[in-house]
Order: sequence, then structure tokens, then C-alpha cells
Amino acid sequence: MTMEQRPVDGHDPLAPPTADIAQAYLDELSAVQSRREEHVDRRGAAWLALAEAITISVYVTIAGFAIGMTSANSAFLIVLALFLLWTQLGNERREELGGINRSRARTWAAGIGIGALLIIFLLGRLVAALVGGEIPLVIYFLPGLIALAVVGVPAVRDIRAFRPVGEQPPHRHLTTPERWATVTIGVIMAGSIWVLGVGSELLILTLAPVLMFAYLAWWVAGRISERLPVLGAVWAWPQWLAFILGGVAVTATISVQLLGLAVSASTFAPLAAVAILLVFVASAFMDGRDG
Repeated sequence: MTMEQRPVDGHDPLAPPTADIAQAYLDELSAVQSRREEHVDRRGAAWLALAEAITISVYVTIAGFAIGMTSANSAFLIVLALFLLWTQLGNERREELGGINRSRARTWAAGIGIGALLIIFLLGRLVAALVGGEIPLVIYFLPGLIALAVVGVPAVRDIRAFRPVGEQPPHRHLTTPERWATVTIGVIMAGSIWVLGVGSELLILTLAPVLMFAYLAWWVAGRISERLPVLGAVWAWPQWLAFILGGVAVTATISVQLLGLAVSASTFAPLAAVAILLVFVASAFMDGRDG
């Protein structure tokens, strides 16, 4: 394949490089790619992708149960705000791992597929309501399981394919702004658990837009200022563990209500909220990453 040279007006076309010069360029390109790989943690990015797959699966499953339930609409907005919070933290963590992005084609395919499943599921519930039938319980979990397979299987494959990076970034104490930001997220998680478990409908209606507005303000501020803490990049395992436990507690609290279990969420939600807040406060005084 030949390339047509288009010289600048008034100048002669450049002489094509010799074979030796062309080979030197190719060798230097390989060296640049090798140096780049030294700063990219592909295995860490794969673990992050697996965490995203699990989160998307849980989120889609909760959405499937919440669709059509008027009492769950406001509570679902709280879950949506926390999901967006996780997305922001995950993106910050991905940039710290070397900016490895998921395949655009794979992302679009997964998004379109999951969206189509939710639309089909919604239409199925509508038809079932019109004819007076009921959808089997297992169908509610099907979209989430498919989402987990579509996004999670490639992540597991990458985890097995790539080796851990040899040199890990050093740990350091969180700065005061990072510590306060971590505690603030703990307050948000604990407050969400408490409100979802024991709060009135009015309190849930109040908290949902507040969380959405707070997330939007944080998202905008992070793009016009570099002074905000980039928590996803500096959190280490203690802070991420606190966030995971908070997400599990939120999921358990809303799942009890959506599934209509005999156990009341108000019996464990206050204790879970206090426990999650204490875990976040403790993690804020532990070492983070030198991101």
C-alpha cells in the first residue's frame, strides 16, 4: 500500500525515509509501547471491570424489581445517585491504573443489550398486569445475570491473562481534604441506609434530589477545579472496603423492601448505618495510595 505525499504549498515533497530509518522508527515505537506498559496495570483494570460488572448486575436487578412499584420510585433515585457516585470513583481509579478504557464496541453492545432487556422486561410486566398474570420470580434476576455475564466474563478472562504489576505505588496518610471527603461519603452512605430503612416517604423524597444535586455539583466542580480530592485514585483497600460494605448494606436494605421479606429493614438499618459510618471514619485515618 502506497501513501500519496501532499507537500505544503511552495515546498518540495519530502524524500521518503530509507529502510534503515523506517526500521529505526518502528523499533522506537515498540520501545515507547513497552515503556507505556510499565505504567499500566491491566490486571488491576480487569479487577475494576469485574467490580463494575457486579455493580451493574445488582443495579439492573434492583431496577427490574422497582419498575412499576410506585413506592420504590423515590428509593430507586437514591440508589441511582449512589450508582453514579460509584461510577465517578471507578473512573478516577481507572485513570490511576493507566487510563485503560473498556472496548468502545463492547461497552456499546453491553449497554444496548442491557437496555433492550429492561425494555422487554418492562413490556412483559405490563402485559402480565393487563392479563392478570404473574411473572416468575427468576425472570426478575435474568437481566442482571445476563449483564453480569456480558461484562464480567471478559473481565475474568483478562484477570487470568494479565500478571500483576511488579511495583505497587507507595502508601501514605490521606490529606485532610481527602480524609474529610472520605468521611462525607460515609455520612452519605450511612444516611442513605438509615432513610431507606426507617425513613418516611417524605424523607426519601427529600434525600433523593439532594443526593442527585450533590453528585452533580461534585461532578461539575471536579471539572473546573483541580483542588477537589480525587478519592478513586488515592483510596487503598481500607477505604474501598468501607465503600463495598456500604454498598452491600444499601443493597440489602432496599432488597428487603422490594422482595417483601418478613424481616423489617427498620430492625437492622440503624445499626448498619452506624456501623458503616464508623468503618468509613476508621478508614479515613488509615493509609491510602500515593495517587
